[in-house]
Amino acid sequence: MATPMLIGLGPVCHDPQRRADILVHPLLNGIDFVEVSPNQLTIKVFFIKPLPDPPNSGPDGAYDLTVRPGDLPAAMRVPEQFGRWQLVLDRGRFRLSEDSDGADWAGDGRVRVSGETMTWTFDHVLDWGPHGAPDGVPVSGGDKLVFRWRRSHRSLVLTSRRGPLPGLSARPLERLANAPSQERLENPSALRGVWASNVTVADYERFGDPGGIPDNTGPLRLTVHGSRCRWTQQAPDGFHWHKGTCRYAGDTLEFDETVTDQGPSGVPLFLHWSVFHDRLTLRPAAGLSPVVWGYHPWRRVG
Repeated sequence: MATPMLIGLGPVCHDPQRRADILVHPLLNGIDFVEVSPNQLTIKVFFIKPLPDPPNSGPDGAYDLTVRPGDLPAAMRVPEQFGRWQLVLDRGRFRLSEDSDGADWAGDGRVRVSGETMTWTFDHVLDWGPHGAPDGVPVSGGDKLVFRWRRSHRSLVLTSRRGPLPGLSARPLERLANAPSQERLENPSALRGVWASNVTVADYERFGDPGGIPDNTGPLRLTVHGSRCRWTQQAPDGFHWHKGTCRYAGDTLEFDETVTDQGPSGVPLFLHWSVFHDRLTLRPAAGLSPVVWGYHPWRRVG
């Protein structure tokens, strides 16, 4: 049962200075608040800062890493190798994005963990965003990468000898969040319906990719019906459409394209989503992610 002290003081810390001191301290943590179950048999304790993961935790999670040119061997100092890396490992799959001021590319595939060895097999690799990959994407579909790995509290350490992505071993990757499947599932029924948005020429010029204007600007429609999804765009060079299946984890929408106006497709797209007052907000996620979908909120039209 709840103790008299808990009943008297309440379940929340009432000392704001204590909270502020803990937030800026590099080592200390403390209880923020507690929740008592209705039957008063269970107490959940919430801390001000996240608790560190055990050193032997699994690799699943969302990670981030910034690589500078000086972190790389001289021969590898090309924009496809340095910049910001985003990586998600989740239930035997991986997806990553690399973005710099001179290149943008992304890929996804399968991951297998055996002891201290982690093996990636790329299923899809594409240059992406305003810059593409002027020096070539450093990996291809079907390529296998083998790393030694370990988790150290809030970081993931990957080491690889002479691998094609040396930046991933430049320093530990910072763990920003749980993997999507480890997060609370946002109710996908809120997405059901027809949504409309529009990407203008001014949007694309601001994004810095004038070459994409002919086939990436114009009115957009996204239709979500359970696990079936379809998006269309009336672009200057014609009408484009993509159909496929949707999967949901946490606040992540995965749109697995099966067929497009160009023919069969197996490319997955990833986005973070939220709905508020019949407005759908889409944000880029690691992997192949259509950034232009996030320029404006989408409005429900059906």
